[in-house]
Amino acid sequence: MAIDCLRIIRERPDVEISLAITEPRASSLVDSLASHCEKENILFLETAALNSSDIIERVSEIGPDLIFNINSYRIIKERMLSIPKEGIINFHNGPLPRYGGVNACSWAIINGEKEHGVTWHYIDRGIDTGDIIAQSFFKIAPDETAVRLIMKCIHEGIALFKEIFPKLLEGGIKPEKQDLSKSTYFSLKDIPNGGFVNFGWPYEKLESFIRGLSFHPMTNNFAHPKSIYNSREFFIQRISKADGRSSIGDYGKVIDIGQDRISVQIMDSIIAVRDVLDEHKNNIRIKDFIESYGIRVGEYFESR
Repeated sequence: MAIDCLRIIRERPDVEISLAITEPRASSLVDSLASHCEKENILFLETAALNSSDIIERVSEIGPDLIFNINSYRIIKERMLSIPKEGIINFHNGPLPRYGGVNACSWAIINGEKEHGVTWHYIDRGIDTGDIIAQSFFKIAPDETAVRLIMKCIHEGIALFKEIFPKLLEGGIKPEKQDLSKSTYFSLKDIPNGGFVNFGWPYEKLESFIRGLSFHPMTNNFAHPKSIYNSREFFIQRISKADGRSSIGDYGKVIDIGQDRISVQIMDSIIAVRDVLDEHKNNIRIKDFIESYGIRVGEYFESR
């Protein structure tokens, strides 16, 4: 996303990109921000210490008019905030003031939201509390996963940046203060239901929980939908509705076993568990999962 925004900025011949700052490269990805800057002769720094004295001094020497913070998990502290004349503008993949903090896309799906949004806003001393420059809103598809919603936010954010950047240069933006009485915030410490599947939930809630924690093929750094059988953890990746009618109680009970699915009772239906990871979070075929874990009809997946 930062690369696309850099390209948009460079379309303006009257604007100079003085410096790009990025995390250290974990690999030699062709499309990394650092690699892009090398190719385009843009001055850049790689650092995990954004608020260090060395970085603050370097940015102060440049004296930028404006800084953009794009897809960064670093909290920008006051010393950096005071440097640019026109402030620091942040991209957030949530509809502020709601869904501030991290993992906004996951929480929106888990909470059953039908609509989501992205926000460009000024950074102030709070976290995701600064004045809003522009927002875009869009529907959450019924089968949306966390990774798909993240990608949708990135595309929407880039399109919105292309719209607002010329207005920022021409003074055509009137920022609006957030109504913080409507704010919701999620930190790294907030884990939905402790990461555990609850088989006492209705199907819609359970299925949303699993989709909201689905990041494939990206790395899941949030939480995996967890259950336990025979004192061994496993993680559910995909479910669907199965034939049969749920009865009151017995939530988490194994009703039937097949080659490619395990039928389990939940509050309002029978589900088919179709994809799982083992306790090491490795892919395992359902057939091998049944054999390895000793799954038996009439026994229970742990529910919390």
